Amino acid sequence: MMTLMGDADVVIHNYRPGVPERLGIGFEQVAAVNPRVIYLQSTGYGADGPSAARPSTHPVPGALMGGAVYQMGGRLPADLLDFEDQRLWASRIMRANELSPDPNTGAVVASAVMLGLSERQRSGQGQKISVDMLGANAYANSDDFLSYPGKSDRALPDAGLHGLSARYRLYCCAEQQWVFLALLTTQQIAKFREALLQTEHRPPSFARFKANDNALGAELTTLFETQTGEYWQSLLVPAGVACVRADGLPPNRFWLEDPQSQAMTLTSEVDHVRWGTYRRPGALVRFDGRQHPLNGPPLVGQHNREVLEQMGYTPSEIDQMLAKGVLFQEVP
Repeated sequence: MMTLMGDADVVIHNYRPGVPERLGIGFEQVAAVNPRVIYLQSTGYGADGPSAARPSTHPVPGALMGGAVYQMGGRLPADLLDFEDQRLWASRIMRANELSPDPNTGAVVASAVMLGLSERQRSGQGQKISVDMLGANAYANSDDFLSYPGKSDRALPDAGLHGLSARYRLYCCAEQQWVFLALLTTQQIAKFREALLQTEHRPPSFARFKANDNALGAELTTLFETQTGEYWQSLLVPAGVACVRADGLPPNRFWLEDPQSQAMTLTSEVDHVRWGTYRRPGALVRFDGRQHPLNGPPLVGQHNREVLEQMGYTPSEIDQMLAKGVLFQEVP
């Protein structure tokens, strides 16, 4: 393992504090043979304190952030529910994604590594970087981790989970189509009114309903029900108003069938040694302005031989390690 790390640019692991040192791959041990290494340790709660040795997985920071509860409007049923209400609340809990703790942490890890590499390019020195899931998600959700006099309460969804306010929510339209409306500034409200004035529709009086969000929501509900979602999107989007159809394909079909998804190659067809031809997520980043070809994931141990040969092991030594079970290699 140390031979593999001897010329590595970056070492990333998510062992709890103390484990890397016992395995012989702590920062001091790796830096002794590779002083230019960028060494990142990702933990659940940091390297110190009473919780440092506790395990942490995706749901833990999500629960601590209260994301699922926030997305359900900050309310949970206290009474015994009948079957239909159980289905309703179960669907709400399933739709709440508790603030995406793993992706948030991954983004911070990647950013921290790039900063470490940038500093090494300037100074020539490697370093140890520590990232913890709790801190990474506090950073991603910093609006809830800042407190100051006069700070407004966090906006919560309404009881139907349609949105955060009358000006930022889903509306049902004619023919059971839906749109999402976002009017967050006075300029956006003005554009909305101007677009409606070009039609037979009467714009709502936002000033009159400023202190009564429910009344504004009721008037907008009546307005949107008069036409289809396609109509409202065609009228308002060209006018610079954020009002888009929100009743398209479900996620499992969107990735495969939506014209925009196809144009962006959000999925790509590849060949796998075991699974054959299948579709996988496409590349989200393009280099040189083009989509580079993708492959299927490797089998477990598929590249053992290539890696060990680069480390100086002979083919016969590798064969002996495979025969003794020191290495595992999945058979296609």
